[in-house]
Parts: sequence; C-alpha cells; structure tokens
Amino acid sequence: MKWLHILICLFLNCIYISLAKSDIYIIEGYSNSKVTGHTELPNNTNYKTMSYEGMWKDSLGQIGLFNAFGKVENLYGKPNLEMIGVFTNESGDTMWNLYKRISTDVEVGGGGISTFIAGTGRYKLLIGHECSFVARYVENRNFTVQRCDIPKEVLEKMAAYKNE
Repeated sequence: MKWLHILICLFLNCIYISLAKSDIYIIEGYSNSKVTGHTELPNNTNYKTMSYEGMWKDSLGQIGLFNAFGKVENLYGKPNLEMIGVFTNESGDTMWNLYKRISTDVEVGGGGISTFIAGTGRYKLLIGHECSFVARYVENRNFTVQRCDIPKEVLEKMAAYKNE
C-alpha cells in the first residue's frame, strides 16, 4: 500500500511539473474568405480551393497581416480541410502554419490541429509546436482562434525577442 501511495504522489508531481512548465499562447485571426476554384461531382461530392486574407493578434501583444490558402473537400461524405497560413507581424517576423481539420462539426465552423512549420525572428522558436484551432464563419468572413500549449521558456524568449 505504501508503494501505491508513493507512485500516486510521483504521478501527480509529474503532472504538476508538466503543467507548470507550459503556458497558453493564443492567436486570433479575422479574415475574408474567397472560393478560388470549385468542382462538383455527379454524386454531389465537391472540391474547393480557398484563399483567406486578414489580420491577427496574439496573446503576447503582436499584431499583423496574414494570407492563407488551401483546399476543402467533401469527397467521401466528410469535409476535409488542409490550409497553409502565412502570418507576418508589424516587425516583419513571419510564421507559417499548416492547418488540418479533424472535426466534421461544420455548424460551428469546424476545428482541427495547426502546426508551426517554419518561422523567422521570434517565430523560429515555435517550429514543430502544435495547436488546436476553431473557425467560425459569417458569410465570407472568418474568425479563427488557435490555442497552443507552449513551454514557458519559449514564450518568455518570444516576449523578450528584439529585432536587430
């Protein structure tokens, strides 16, 4: 029984340390969307290419512009999304994110996983990190929120980063 108590304490301590070492990083984006290509098959499935252009802000106080493009397909009865976003802040630092939908809940706009695949300046520190995102749509306008668990030391370096 004593060993079980020790194991439970160690497990809870590991969870606490893990939570204490990460923090939440949020990016909110507002954009206009445009269908740039579309085809519908005889069985009512379809394939669209999309582009987005808008503005963003993050939880570190950075703001900037972004462009995104990719595909939305409904070929086998379930919507599938894959997009790439290019975000540039007002200092000229850029991050590239890959978005993939893992939810088919189209009524709330859908959600999924985004991955930082490249970056310049402060955003080099995010390469390889994943976030969850949700997107909501009104007509051809889009609101997206990304929520990322990023190690505190990475966020501290990003906040302290100075462009040369």
